[in-house]
Amino acid sequence: MCELLDFGLDATDAEALAALCAIEFAAEVYPFNMLFGGDCLQVIRALQSPEYDAARVGHIYSLARSKLSLFRDFSVAHVLREGNSVAHRLAKFARNVTGSQVWLQHVPSFLGQCLAFDVPVQFR
Repeated sequence: MCELLDFGLDATDAEALAALCAIEFAAEVYPFNMLFGGDCLQVIRALQSPEYDAARVGHIYSLARSKLSLFRDFSVAHVLREGNSVAHRLAKFARNVTGSQVWLQHVPSFLGQCLAFDVPVQFR
């Protein structure tokens, strides 16, 4: 899934909003066992913490954490940037997207190589 988020957000705020969108999307499509990974340590720590975050996007973190309870089981993990190339490729692709793009049955060709690379790097 990708969508252009053009709200003048800084990088961390955009990562927080993207995490919320990913959690909401996954809860609708597959609300069972889920692993959420991201390379923005501040966002990952906020999602892992039960404490309210007083950051400008603290309400987004709170909403995302409440949505995580919709899953039977979940984990939130920090992934090195090298292991998160799919997210970065989607972000670049989204710059030229109107509305949102969702793929459920197939992987777009421009992501194939990124997927093959990300899985081994994430779990070293």
